[in-house]
Amino acid sequence: MYSGSGSGDGARKDASSGALSRHAETAGTMSEQTYEGSCHCGHNRFRVTFDLDHVRVCDCTLCRKRGALNHRVRPDQIELLTPLDDLRVYQWHTRTAIDYFCETCGILPFRRPRTAPDLWTINVRCLDGVDLEAIPIERVHGSRLD
Repeated sequence: MYSGSGSGDGARKDASSGALSRHAETAGTMSEQTYEGSCHCGHNRFRVTFDLDHVRVCDCTLCRKRGALNHRVRPDQIELLTPLDDLRVYQWHTRTAIDYFCETCGILPFRRPRTAPDLWTINVRCLDGVDLEAIPIERVHGSRLD
């Protein structure tokens, strides 16, 4: 579903569980749901269909400072509703990961991770109507990468 372009330069579980958004739509499987998301100012919007069964909290310097709750998805699970060129790019260290952030509000709604650059990492905090307290957390030790 990825429908963006750019050079690279310059999320509802069962309502009885209370786990996630009551606004999400059922997608391809019973556990997959479709979520709408955006940066803070709303300029950069996206739609993602996946099973929001956990979030990842990374301890690398960037993720710690950013405070993102991450979940990886395949390219066919994300649809950019705003052109990728509307976002700014930040890269550091190995310059393998690509962090996309809004030029206006500074929020990073998604990224291409260093350890799986063929996937997208969604910042679950950017999804509309998600109960963040109800999602299990998986700890990731990005600080241990070279």
